[in-house]
Amino acid sequence: MKHFLLFLSAAFALTLFSAPIRDDMAGRQTSDTSDRPNAAFVEYLESTGTQWIDTGITASTAVRPMRVAFAAIQNKTYGDSSYIFGGGDSASSGYGFRLRENKGSSISVGYGWSNVFTLWNRPHVEPYDVVQQDWYFTLNGYGWNTLSFSGTYSVTYALFGRNVGGVVSPCPIRIYYAQIGELDLLPVRIGNEGFMLDTVSGELFANQGTGSFILGPDVAPFYQ
Repeated sequence: MKHFLLFLSAAFALTLFSAPIRDDMAGRQTSDTSDRPNAAFVEYLESTGTQWIDTGITASTAVRPMRVAFAAIQNKTYGDSSYIFGGGDSASSGYGFRLRENKGSSISVGYGWSNVFTLWNRPHVEPYDVVQQDWYFTLNGYGWNTLSFSGTYSVTYALFGRNVGGVVSPCPIRIYYAQIGELDLLPVRIGNEGFMLDTVSGELFANQGTGSFILGPDVAPFYQ
């Protein structure tokens, strides 16, 4: 998935010296990077099932586009509450991209409660690119489906999980790239901590759960 990084110019990377750090749990922002000299873009962030990110985007089927490059994790079990990202007011309402276990042999990915595509290579960690754009749903550029419902909810979308009425259920998932409405997110690390960088605003989104993200390999310097 390294090709997602190719559009980042050296000039843009230089502007990241002053990118604010978003940390809602600590309630602070800082542009001081003097204590973070060891930083890089990484290939992915992986949640162990306790890490997640608050996107700040109100959960709604009207949010477009929505795109996530992800991989399911080997030997993990995915139930009805296993969301790549999602948000809603109750367990039976809301929207997002969901994974669902199919008798342990495969995983279905879909929007909301719909199963659209089945990933037959269940035992393997392989990246998939899933997109919801202009009412169509695609996986790796193939297939489509049409949304038959719409709604806006009172919570924000959680990435690496689902926000239900303000309570987030994180999901063990590996994410390489995410585009949720106006956010265009790439994984980065500062020291040994993982963040998602919005390449539009330069804002960094911090882990809102417990523990730390597993970091993919470095692919480019974060500060130059």
